[in-house]
Amino acid sequence: MNHLYLHGFASGPSSRKAVAVREILQKHGIDLDVPDLNLPSFEHLTITAMVEEAERRLKPDSVVWGSSLGGYLATLLANRHPDKVKKLIVFAPAGEFPRAFPERGDSGKAAWARGGTVPVFHHARRQTLPLAGDLAADCERWPIRLRVPCPALVVAARHDDVIPLPTIESWAAEQPQATLHVVDDAHDMNQVIPQLLQLASDFLGLSR
Repeated sequence: MNHLYLHGFASGPSSRKAVAVREILQKHGIDLDVPDLNLPSFEHLTITAMVEEAERRLKPDSVVWGSSLGGYLATLLANRHPDKVKKLIVFAPAGEFPRAFPERGDSGKAAWARGGTVPVFHHARRQTLPLAGDLAADCERWPIRLRVPCPALVVAARHDDVIPLPTIESWAAEQPQATLHVVDDAHDMNQVIPQLLQLASDFLGLSR
């Protein structure tokens, strides 16, 4: 199977989870494709550009991984391409991202209405970068809480202050083949990466 990993908002291919997943898959002779989804640039980011890149890299018999916003993108791919996405692994999936990303508060809306930007700390680049209103405008065309028909491993964080645990629990309960695990960590789940890898390995049958 082809493995595709979609990173989160203000992140990149060098995220700790992406690197850890690549390393564990390499031990089993499996390559992991991790595209940079800061497209067309972080300042002018859009879901449309991210989806187009992810779909360009999607192959038959794919396992799609996603973290936070990447988890939302992974559910989009599974929903739009059920013939290609055979399994889904999502960590703290931001299933309602188009309606609920934090920068969409009043101050962000006011800045974007003036044609300005809002400052966002970019974790991969380790600096604060401007975010224009392209993302907010583009989000209007994208759905939330998508149904995914394939087997899905869903991991939520008990102390997530970005995506409330009940939001992920209720979404996972709506999916016909989803298994939910709750880990004792915050949104980034960086403290429980070994546990995430074990859950994923078990789900994929790599532990045997």
